[in-house]
Amino acid sequence: MQDAGDGAALVGYGLTLTGAGAEVGVPMSVVGNAVSSFGSGMEMVLDFANGDYGNSIKGFIYKGGEKLVGIGLNKVLPGYGKKIGEEGFDLGTEVIRQGVNLKLSGAERLTDKLIEERENIISNQNKD
Repeated sequence: MQDAGDGAALVGYGLTLTGAGAEVGVPMSVVGNAVSSFGSGMEMVLDFANGDYGNSIKGFIYKGGEKLVGIGLNKVLPGYGKKIGEEGFDLGTEVIRQGVNLKLSGAERLTDKLIEERENIISNQNKD
């Protein structure tokens, strides 16, 4: 779900910046971010249920960081967090929000990859 959601968000972000425009790109990125967030939430719940508390806590930290960034940007950017058609919606702010969400998602994926590589190295050392 996270991969599909991130992919849809990335395509929507690209469409927003190209000739297709915001009418197509913004809703697609919103749907993609929602799917990715739902997938992240499910992953956190499953990690916790399976006793993988480290990954569960990491997920909560990233979600908390995402909320803090949103709060900070809401104070600085007009229209941050507004939906299409809502009074105060600003396309430039939406493009920035989409970029921030993609960067946070990328940072989480990179952290996951580094943790997995480290675990593989430790596992291989223990086998020797």
